[in-house]
Amino acid sequence: MCNMSMGRLGGLALIIGPALAFVMFLLQPGGIIIDTAAPSDPIAAIEALTNNPTLANITVPLIVLGLMIMAFGLYSLQVATRSTGIGDAATRMGLAFIIVGLLSWIWGQGVALAITIGLDDQTVHFLTPLFVARVAMTLMGGMLVSLGFLTFALSMPASGNVEAWVNRLVGVLSVVSLAAFYWAAAEGGDLDQGLALARSLYIIWVVWLAYQGVKLMKQDSASGG
Repeated sequence: MCNMSMGRLGGLALIIGPALAFVMFLLQPGGIIIDTAAPSDPIAAIEALTNNPTLANITVPLIVLGLMIMAFGLYSLQVATRSTGIGDAATRMGLAFIIVGLLSWIWGQGVALAITIGLDDQTVHFLTPLFVARVAMTLMGGMLVSLGFLTFALSMPASGNVEAWVNRLVGVLSVVSLAAFYWAAAEGGDLDQGLALARSLYIIWVVWLAYQGVKLMKQDSASGG
């Protein structure tokens, strides 16, 4: 790893980081698969975390690790655009949105770790504000990440018409994700349905980033990196 070039390591980060975070999101207690709890039901979500402390203590740091690896991969991808000058400024702005959004998600995972410390009839209601804060971090981070991917995808240089249309599709779906997070957060919106829709769109970013990672590694090999 010490001898890897920026392009190769960044490409691997784009493949591994988003996928790792996605799998751990699926396995996190209270999430999509294990002890599923609606975000609008803080008591059920808190109990899901505290009833599965071992799994929670595994998924939380691995989610954070995956998000940090993804951030490095996106930085490497942005650096690669500087050589062409196409989309350099816009991808830098998109990267800033994404990194701040990822930090919000990481802080939310820190709150989830704090919730797993313990639960009894006397403490459950004291943990509820922590869970509400975690949901708020998830929503705000999601809006920023969606806005970042919108800017990033539409500014990426494309090697052909198909790739250009794929980038536009990712941009359009990022708008849908942004709207879903806003719908979940807005007064009169639907927190559960909005978050469910937004979460389902994360897989699009995972696939697109994996493709960009493979492409980045190929470009690095072609340049002799």
